[in-house]
Amino acid sequence: MSKEKKNDTREKEGKDGKEYKVDRTDLEILKILEEDSKTNYREIGKQIGIAVGTVHNRISNLKEKGVIKKFTIDIDTEKIGYQITAIILLQILGESIQEIENELSKNPHVYGIYDTTGDWDSIIAVKFKHISELNNFLKSLNKKFQIKRTSTSVCLNVIKENAFFPILL
Repeated sequence: MSKEKKNDTREKEGKDGKEYKVDRTDLEILKILEEDSKTNYREIGKQIGIAVGTVHNRISNLKEKGVIKKFTIDIDTEKIGYQITAIILLQILGESIQEIENELSKNPHVYGIYDTTGDWDSIIAVKFKHISELNNFLKSLNKKFQIKRTSTSVCLNVIKENAFFPILL
């Protein structure tokens, strides 16, 4: 491995809130696992030229530090009936933003929640099988939480939707 590769580190914040360094080898491992989380350690080592034990130790460290949260699959939600994708902008009354976001994060239809700047306090991304489910969800938002205003956009076509962010080497 060249000196350039060894020195290519990026600061990451662990689940303990502390910063630590992720080097190019870690990023290469992450990139392979993003493509296929079932790739075995031997194949990962072969692809990037390191020993299987080193792959194991690095993945264990990445899991311990919270960089790897879980191993998962990428599902085409439309093929299992979730035809409605919507983006909902929220203006929340008072200081209950975190409380509301935490409660919404427990809803299985919510697949993204973003704290934002600007006119809207929060943006949520949701998926439903039927428009009536979205309608009921929106009505329950206003009943259950202190919501000042919402703006909902139903997606006509999903052009790109990744469950992961591609590792840029």
